Amino acid sequence: MIPRALAALTALLLVGCGNATPEIPLPDLAGAEAEIVAAVDEARAAILAQPASGERWGALADRYMAHGWRREAAACYSEAERLDPERYEWPYLRGHSLSLRDLEGARAAFARAVAIDGSYLPGRVYLAQTLVRLDLLDQARVEFEHALARDPNSVDALFGISQLDLDTGRHAEARARLERAYRIDPEPSELHHALAQVYLVVGENDLARQFAASAATAPPRRALDDPRRERALPQTGSP
Repeated sequence: MIPRALAALTALLLVGCGNATPEIPLPDLAGAEAEIVAAVDEARAAILAQPASGERWGALADRYMAHGWRREAAACYSEAERLDPERYEWPYLRGHSLSLRDLEGARAAFARAVAIDGSYLPGRVYLAQTLVRLDLLDQARVEFEHALARDPNSVDALFGISQLDLDTGRHAEARARLERAYRIDPEPSELHHALAQVYLVVGENDLARQFAASAATAPPRRALDDPRRERALPQTGSP
């Protein structure tokens, strides 16, 4: 691990040699555990040693995301994407890093990822969900339909498009999609809530009451199986 003072000197030497490293984002580490600070310093030093490596910028971004420093992570993923523009993970992970504070930025990042590889189901689903949050419902429907074309059993895509069906008065379509999702995975409370809603709308009051009651004890929806998002990091700091 390169100490901070040496890392700063290395950066100055790189500038002097005409190989300036872009400014490496650094969050406020005040109060961070020593193990976390050391891990951040090591990841930053790795960039200084090889500033043209998208993987090293991405590794620092992963570290920042692991500790909730999303703004700094987004900047690092952006540099990783600049250096390695054909790598799917960089815009995809940037989309996740922006999803809580910059929906339009997240939409653009997910769209770039989908343009690189439209076959990766979670990318389509997250893009569609972001479009819903932006109230771009027609575009969201297209992305959910693409996801269902890849995997007709995607509960997340079935649920997402069913909500668009409900909002546009397509109650029969919403019911069919939700019932299909329920047959695939009967547990998620979101499905129970949505089924209660659609059964109430179509006049199936007994079923509506049944699912409204079961929604109170059903577990929440499981996260998407998303191996491209799960980039393993060594454990640092308190669990």
